[in-house]
Amino acid sequence: GGRGGKRGTTLSDIVARKGDQGALAEGLKALQALIDRGSKINGRTFTMLMSICSEQIRLGYASLDDARRLMDVCTKCGVAHDTFLFNGLMSACAKAASRGEAALSDGSSVLQDMRDAGCEPDIITFNSLMDICAKAAGYKSEGGPMDGGSGVPITTMTGYSVLQLINDEGLSPNAITFATLMQLCAKCAARGRASVQDGLQVLDRARSAGVTPNLRVYNSLMDVVAKSAGNGAADTLDGLSVLKRVRDASLIPDTATYNSLIEVYACCAARGKASLSDALKVLQWMRADGVSRDAITYNTLVDLLAKETHSRGSARVAEGLGIIAVMKADAVQPQLQTYSALIDVCAKAAEHGTGDLGDADLVLERMKEEGILDLDKVICNSYLNCAKADGSAAALSAADKILDIMPTDQRDTYTYSCIIGLLAKTGELERARVMFKEAQGALPRLTSHVYNAAMSAELQQGDYDRVLDLWEEMKARRVGGDSVTMRHVGVAQEAIGDKRFGVSL
Repeated sequence: GGRGGKRGTTLSDIVARKGDQGALAEGLKALQALIDRGSKINGRTFTMLMSICSEQIRLGYASLDDARRLMDVCTKCGVAHDTFLFNGLMSACAKAASRGEAALSDGSSVLQDMRDAGCEPDIITFNSLMDICAKAAGYKSEGGPMDGGSGVPITTMTGYSVLQLINDEGLSPNAITFATLMQLCAKCAARGRASVQDGLQVLDRARSAGVTPNLRVYNSLMDVVAKSAGNGAADTLDGLSVLKRVRDASLIPDTATYNSLIEVYACCAARGKASLSDALKVLQWMRADGVSRDAITYNTLVDLLAKETHSRGSARVAEGLGIIAVMKADAVQPQLQTYSALIDVCAKAAEHGTGDLGDADLVLERMKEEGILDLDKVICNSYLNCAKADGSAAALSAADKILDIMPTDQRDTYTYSCIIGLLAKTGELERARVMFKEAQGALPRLTSHVYNAAMSAELQQGDYDRVLDLWEEMKARRVGGDSVTMRHVGVAQEAIGDKRFGVSL
């Protein structure tokens, strides 16, 4: 393709920077240049282009349709599709699935196309198919993780079906196969569709297949524990057991191992089953093992603190600032997510009456000192939540300033539930109604949290009929209520003796 300027324009050059926006367009331009010169084009050319396309899909710069069009161009150029090219397409499907833009049915179609073209799938093919399962399981459709084609929920059994396909082909699974199957297990565990025991069974299957689990497999098992802990189905002992297995296998835990273990502690802290002091021991182990700490390590620690503050009802803002000080001493730069979690700590402290919005303002000042001037949606929402917990007129004034810099298209259900809840606390009923109407127009679907905030505002003013009207609207729009909803409806029914829903709640 020749070279121009400072940047090479051969396909190899473009592959080297395939993460750059526009790399796929450059690759296609280089292909056209080859065609115009009458250069010989072979399967490797399109495999390289598919590699570029796959990375562009991962970054959101391209779609699976672009990958399919590449296959069509390959056919038009008279180049036969081979296993390498189909594997590239399967990888592109996995990248699209990670964004919720492809499903298991897409991978199954690629496999069928391979067979129709007379290409033999190899272990890379099936590992990518397993990866599609893992990625697709992280997305929800019609109530559960779906394959997008048949509507059948993806579970660990789906992964075992891929293992059976590998066996039927006379191929041998490898460590990547089982690490990916374990990742699928973790995605299912996050939705309560798998357990730690399922993860241990994956380990057993690996060993029975003659595969020695490597650190990647164990790290994924730790992730299974973390996701299970998030559902209350695992505890810190399960995480420590995985850590022991890693060491018993003569493997050295790495940053990912310990980060997932800290996540286990954070999930347990939400139930009052772990504390910051417990998790700080993990930090000490990391130092003792010479394992580097990263932003995820410290962000998870601050998140743990927020969860512990909520479950135990104690104010720990100073400890959050202490974590950030240790983070900086460790040469790890605090991120927006770090400060967002710290503002959550402030909100939890305010909810328990042991803090106020001034703590969150202090965090914002620290952010300015760090040169972090852009407030993203997460930070704004965290601040609004803290303002709602504070509930004062001053907090409302501060929240209004945040709303002024937050575009309407950036506001989500969390934004509206916080601001409507704050308006309810400060007696601003008409403004609360205006914000609720804005939410109805701006969002495709409201959650029970938004309705709960609106009901709270109506209860403050004694408009019980309006509360019951909101409940009827929720039912009509199939928005499920929670315990707070039922409590609000019950208060309204009792106040006016309304029996339209049957037995008084």
